[in-house]
Amino acid sequence: MNHTGLRWKGRIGALKPLAVLAILITGSLLIAGLATGISALKNPDGTPQTVTITALVAGEVEAGRYVSVEGYPIYQAAYEYSEDGRLTKQYYFLVDSATGEAILVLSDRLYVEVRQRTGKSVVLVGMTRTTSSDLRNLMEEDLPELRRAGLDTNVRLYIGENQTPPDLLTSASLFLMGSVGTLLAAAVFFFPSIVFGPAQVDMTAPLPPAPKKSTPPVRATGRFLQLNSLQPLEWGKRQQKFTNANTNIIVPESEAYLLLHIHHIVKTQTYGITINTRESDWGLLFTPQNTVMVETGKVYSWKEKWAARLTYWDAEQEKQTLVLTFNHESVLRNFIELARELRLPVSRGTFPY
Repeated sequence: MNHTGLRWKGRIGALKPLAVLAILITGSLLIAGLATGISALKNPDGTPQTVTITALVAGEVEAGRYVSVEGYPIYQAAYEYSEDGRLTKQYYFLVDSATGEAILVLSDRLYVEVRQRTGKSVVLVGMTRTTSSDLRNLMEEDLPELRRAGLDTNVRLYIGENQTPPDLLTSASLFLMGSVGTLLAAAVFFFPSIVFGPAQVDMTAPLPPAPKKSTPPVRATGRFLQLNSLQPLEWGKRQQKFTNANTNIIVPESEAYLLLHIHHIVKTQTYGITINTRESDWGLLFTPQNTVMVETGKVYSWKEKWAARLTYWDAEQEKQTLVLTFNHESVLRNFIELARELRLPVSRGTFPY
């Protein structure tokens, strides 16, 4: 058996939590590359297109265009944004004095009021942008007042002063990195979370030292049935998939079956305070009749663990699989001995069981 392949298969499968974060990051790169690439394709030669304020107000120029426009600047903040009391953005109007039409401009510097007023028209270069919903709402509220003052504007468009179109090569690089990264991260989800490989256990060999860190002795990954009662056993109708859940091994006195039991606790917290606790019991029953095979082995990941794979028939006579992991080889040996005592079929290797 290729244990190296199993190890890497398990290690890659264990990266799923990191893969989610990676997809968020690479997905952002992908979207950024796509958005900037579209803008770069709209401005292939990198030179501004000469337009009029009338064309901008009429909506004849779309967002993402690199433009040059002439008009009279009103260096007085029409709208401004602050964060934590600190000024972050200011907008002013560029006006066509002949028509009374105006286009909003995002200033490339703060404190627009102190800019020099020449009393002459200026030629402004920048990128056309779509207004955000909150800015658009503000402009729509002010539109009647602007029109009474003899001005008309386009509430869906503004110009980012001195902004330039993105470089097509940079956009393509972002898109490529985002695409490759997203594909690699998504590929992780095609690897199983639990990778089991059969391995022999020498039941007569000296045991290795106990682990220094105290961990739950047995954990289970598989589908469990709801238990309405443990004593006496009363089964519910629900099923639930558990992954690496702390599991109890129960063998009732004078009974010839093995019960795997999970006591599931779900706590709802608000600001670190538990406001609700739900407890439930789940179990699986193993008998010589419903157990197909108990196999010893290891679960492969960044750290190998002794394990047992239990194949069994469910109530619908469909074959199911459950994987138990153990924090020490001695716990696995005890489980194998218990399975033999209950006459569960246990796979045999070269070492005596």
